[in-house]
Amino acid sequence: MTTHRNILLTLLVSLTLSSCNLLGPVDDIQPDFVLTDDDVITDSNSAEYLLNGIYSRYRERSLTSMRNGMFILTGTLNNTTVAEGATNFRENNLRPQNNTVLNYYTGLYAIINQSNSLIANLRDTHPKGLTEARKAEILGEAYFHKAFAEFMLLRSFGEFWDRSSDYGVVLYNEPVRGNDEAKRRAPVEECYTQILSDLDEAAAAPAYDGRAYRVNGVTVQMLRARVLLYMGRFADAATTARTAIADATAGGASLETDYLTVFAQGFSSPETLFAPYVSYPLETMVRLYLLQNLYDLSDEATVAEAIDSRAFSDFCGIDSSNQVPDGDTLGRFRNLLIKNGLQEKLFAQVVAALMERGLILKKGTIVNSTIISVPSSTKNKEKKRDPDAHQVKKGNTWHFGYKAHIGVDRDSGLVHTVEATAANVHDATETSKLLTGDEDEVYGDSGYLGAEKRGDAIIRNKAGRKIKYRINRRPSQVKKLSKSGQYAAKKAEHAKSSVRAKVEHAFGVVKKQLRFRKTRYRGLEKQRAKFNIMFALANLILADRPCLAA
Repeated sequence: MTTHRNILLTLLVSLTLSSCNLLGPVDDIQPDFVLTDDDVITDSNSAEYLLNGIYSRYRERSLTSMRNGMFILTGTLNNTTVAEGATNFRENNLRPQNNTVLNYYTGLYAIINQSNSLIANLRDTHPKGLTEARKAEILGEAYFHKAFAEFMLLRSFGEFWDRSSDYGVVLYNEPVRGNDEAKRRAPVEECYTQILSDLDEAAAAPAYDGRAYRVNGVTVQMLRARVLLYMGRFADAATTARTAIADATAGGASLETDYLTVFAQGFSSPETLFAPYVSYPLETMVRLYLLQNLYDLSDEATVAEAIDSRAFSDFCGIDSSNQVPDGDTLGRFRNLLIKNGLQEKLFAQVVAALMERGLILKKGTIVNSTIISVPSSTKNKEKKRDPDAHQVKKGNTWHFGYKAHIGVDRDSGLVHTVEATAANVHDATETSKLLTGDEDEVYGDSGYLGAEKRGDAIIRNKAGRKIKYRINRRPSQVKKLSKSGQYAAKKAEHAKSSVRAKVEHAFGVVKKQLRFRKTRYRGLEKQRAKFNIMFALANLILADRPCLAA
């Protein structure tokens, strides 16, 4: 039935965690998202929403594209297509009309304006359901964002190296609400004073608790240390940094022994204390994850399809490219699912849902396995092939990868059990892991001969009845029989094979329809998660066949 297609989305959601157009003159800043109502913050939810809106600014292209431009300017990136106006960066000839620079400038001021708006609307109010402690934390986070944006502006557009210079940046301590009077640049010393003052207010930010996606007390101290370093107050900077490191260590963070590891680990590094993170709607992330697996797409390809494909965007409920997460965010979401074993739980929930509909009876099990290849390339940091994968010879061909072992319901052909191993693991060793304990019969090809004689074999089901192992014999064994014996044996083997053939339907969907013949991930844990989501999808596709969907 069509309803089967909605099972996966419902289950995964239940299992998982819960523009500024400033193109006018520099001194005429008119952001779109201006808070004009005094009662814009009415409760705790509206306060949190406004704070999340500030965080979302960091993911906008206006800020992220500048990074690529600076990489080009320093010679660490040579691709001239990654940023608009990249030629200016490559030639060290930046012009005022360069959109990358302009958007970076206005993007930072948008953060300042949103922070000022939140502060102005929350400072003297007492929204319903918002505790005073949490109110102070929200204000602390807003002041941090303001100070951070001011510092980045000073570094990029002011003479930050000369504290006596008159050429700092324009400072705003109140939200811009229209065509406000033009303002002059503030002196550099005044800019530093303002940044430090905002960081004093930001000290009320939450204590560090191991989360790397929100501002906390340690990130405030780290920013202060950096500002003091730029001011030339080296002793104060060192003292502040040592205090921050001690507080971070107490909270579970730690410094990397190798500096380059910070960049290699990305947001997974224990040294990362603040990453600009957008909490995209859970349903959007789930739908993108489903599409990624249905169409065998990389993270970046999934993002591109969500932007370019009307079918994709409609399915995900996306109205603009600003609502689409980047590839890194998709990767972190997938890793979050893996870390919590949610793909395995999802598969179990799909099986339970199909059992409720009477599509999986568990009275008989068909066992089989298939090889999923992995790239044998050594072009990686370790200069090694996937350490968890292994090579195995099948027929006259050598394969390098993993095995997906599955247990399939005898009657419906739907998968009820999935296991992942290296490719060289013998099928018979996994037999017991593929059984439910409810079956009366077990079917398998000749690779499972002797499975019932192993020490870990399940001989009797939960009802106490002996399980019949109907394993296909090798052709060489049949040939040793008499003519009459061969006739009877071939008839029996044909009967076994006609039942066992149902397992190939699941493999066919996974390998042909879902195009999962080669994995793009490394490590057994990731393969196990991938196998579970793929066979969960295969189950839903198979369950929608007319012969089953009643």
